[in-house]
Amino acid sequence: MSEYEYYEFQAVDRPLSADEMRALRAISSRATITPTRFSNVYNFGSLKANPHDLLARYFDVFVYLANWRYRELAFRFPRGLFEAKTAKLYALPNGLTVRTQGTYNLVVVSAESPDDENEFEDDEGRGWLSTLAGLRADLAAGDHRLLYLAWLMGVQAGDTDDDAVEPPCPPGLKDLSGALEAFVGFVWLDPDLVAAAAEGSQSLTETSATDFQQWIASLSDTEKTQLLVRVARRDGAVAAELSGRYRRVTKATQPPVRRRRVSELRASAERLADERQRAEDKRAADADRRRKAEEQRARGEYLDALARRQDAPWREVEQLIGSHQPKSYVRATTLLVDLRDVAERAGRGDTFALQLAALRARHAAKPAFQSRLRAAGLGFDAATRR
Repeated sequence: MSEYEYYEFQAVDRPLSADEMRALRAISSRATITPTRFSNVYNFGSLKANPHDLLARYFDVFVYLANWRYRELAFRFPRGLFEAKTAKLYALPNGLTVRTQGTYNLVVVSAESPDDENEFEDDEGRGWLSTLAGLRADLAAGDHRLLYLAWLMGVQAGDTDDDAVEPPCPPGLKDLSGALEAFVGFVWLDPDLVAAAAEGSQSLTETSATDFQQWIASLSDTEKTQLLVRVARRDGAVAAELSGRYRRVTKATQPPVRRRRVSELRASAERLADERQRAEDKRAADADRRRKAEEQRARGEYLDALARRQDAPWREVEQLIGSHQPKSYVRATTLLVDLRDVAERAGRGDTFALQLAALRARHAAKPAFQSRLRAAGLGFDAATRR
């Protein structure tokens, strides 16, 4: 496989200007560039710019994939929209990094596959950004589940000691959104580790429309006017900013959650993995039993039908042997095995043994056929059978 790198950026809060698009075109002559998007695939060489610099200057979301099993998801936030200090509680080398660049905070999640057997297919970069982009608004609104999952990546990679204590565990890990579930797959995060973390996560509380409306009503007229002006100017950050502020106001009413040691999380993940494996083994065993029972039932029905044909199957065996063709020998041998089973079900095994011995004697000059009989367990005479 040749080298493969996929870059995709998206502008959310505002579209790119014509001058900005021209500046990006100077960086890449082959990229797809629109007022809200920049994407390109590189099989030789790489992007002629630092992607984080481009993110900080032009865009709000960035996705990168490379066929050496490396992936990256990054978001840009205006400083007032995102709590960088809080996010840094979840930062680990293999997972989350947070930094300030200009007037923006950048949140970068980087992942390397823990399994060298993970396959990489060309063109697998497309579609990830549209799936994951909504997580930026969730983060801005104060939903820290992505941050916690990124911290778990560091736990999985061994960046933390067993005695380390987890950062604040956000509510809702038991009920991940579609985008968060996709993120778990995007960064190759162990589902059992996620499930272990979810055991200590509170349930999400639904935002009351009435309470939210009352909180909006409590804002000053000046602030409401400023917010409306921003909406009119297509500032895409307003909704997330308001949701985040409301979440911070109501967060103080939630009961505290016990913070666990990393050793507890790892032990719980191992326990859940064992339970899941036992459940999978049981499902497989149950399915195997059902399959065998169905095969046995079908086999019984077939043998009953064969028994009703009386001597006709023996005549068919003789016809097949007489063709002197390897395929016919196979069919004849298979039919003889069926006739043996019919006889044994009826308690007439000795009768079958005598018939088989006579048949073998009639065709003793056919070594290929005799060899197939021996391979099928039919290489015996009536005396041996008894």
